[in-house]
Amino acid sequence: MNTNNRVFFSWEEHRVSKEKGRRVVHYYLKDSLGELLSVAGTEKSAKHMIYVVTKHYLDAFGHTNTINSETKWRAKRDVVGWLTSLISEPHRSSPISRAAVDAWWSDGWWEGVVVDFDVYGRGHLQVFFP
Repeated sequence: MNTNNRVFFSWEEHRVSKEKGRRVVHYYLKDSLGELLSVAGTEKSAKHMIYVVTKHYLDAFGHTNTINSETKWRAKRDVVGWLTSLISEPHRSSPISRAAVDAWWSDGWWEGVVVDFDVYGRGHLQVFFP
């Protein structure tokens, strides 16, 4: 699956329905273009979820031997593992790393350098001020 043209920096879980017996959860991959609905989970019986790759993801990246319209997971940890494997390492290889930026901090504008990217947060840049 060729996701090389898109650099995903995080994924996010959205609970669509919390109603017992009808829980629905969506997982979105996030990049600079926005977010892509990648996995949908639905409750099939009490406390048993089934997770499938969405048509949105397959339309964007196509089918492979391992990820296709038949791909299903029964454990959230497997979904999380797959989504995490798709997260690029922008904090190590991003075109924005080492980029000069202007940032408002405390009492004024400062020139800094991007040194890291918070993958597990909300996409915040970490900036060093020399």
